[in-house]
Amino acid sequence: MPPFAGPRVIALTADLFFAMGIQRTGESLGLEVHRVEDIRALVEKVREPGKTLVLLELDAWMPGMVRRLREAHGEDLKIVAFGSHMDYATRAAASQEGCDVVMPRSAFAKDVAGHLREWAGGKG
Repeated sequence: MPPFAGPRVIALTADLFFAMGIQRTGESLGLEVHRVEDIRALVEKVREPGKTLVLLELDAWMPGMVRRLREAHGEDLKIVAFGSHMDYATRAAASQEGCDVVMPRSAFAKDVAGHLREWAGGKG
């Protein structure tokens, strides 16, 4: 199955091994994947034009972050957040603030390739 060209993916996650797994999986699907280490770097990276998918670890999330990312990028920005299945309050707050998808980290990790295909709009 040939890879597809999708949006640029930017991942903000503290876990380097998890981020590398996302990057390898995304690249195998034909996606350009970047890892950033903090909100400042994430905002700078989303300023670049083009369809963009942000993968946001909720340990790094803070109130107002979604608005800030959307203002920095504009159209064609999808924000997917994941975090501890025990931290319902943070997941609910991120969802209420406007993340497109919010899910437990374990659900995301279970099928990274499938989720990236779905969120990036690929059929491959």
